[in-house]
Amino acid sequence: MTAKLSTRVFKQKDGSTIAFDLEVTADNFDQAFQDLAEGIRAAEKHQFSLIPPAGSPPPPKARKNGNGHKPNPQGGTIHANRMTIEPRPDGRINVKWFAAGHRWPDLTTCTAPEILRNKYLPDEDLDRWTLDELMAAGDHKVDHIITWKPSEKLNSRGNPYKNVVRIE
Repeated sequence: MTAKLSTRVFKQKDGSTIAFDLEVTADNFDQAFQDLAEGIRAAEKHQFSLIPPAGSPPPPKARKNGNGHKPNPQGGTIHANRMTIEPRPDGRINVKWFAAGHRWPDLTTCTAPEILRNKYLPDEDLDRWTLDELMAAGDHKVDHIITWKPSEKLNSRGNPYKNVVRIE
């Protein structure tokens, strides 16, 4: 389980307020809490505080979803340069695609390797990806343009999942 914690620290400088978002991610809550406390101590060494100075602007409103964008009701495309594969005990695979420089996946799917290979992968990739290679865990460099459409099924934030339509 991954734990993610964040807070905002403030500093008054030259008549204006500097706000800094401090965010940590760790393997468990205890480690995340320790890392956040360490970050707060480091911020305090640079005269940042958890308490905003008087007259500071209000904090920004919470984002609608993880990437700060409203969901696209029409779908869209993602240019992925990295793909990870994680085999599952039930014979399917979890596939995650990442755009350049992104730490978190832009698109994920769980499917049978045969379906990924025969239905979605572009013809020029068929020689590269055998079923055995798709069943092996790994992190791979790719150059995929993935077209997706919104699912009728919603995630915990109320946003539709992204269904893969085509990979080029």
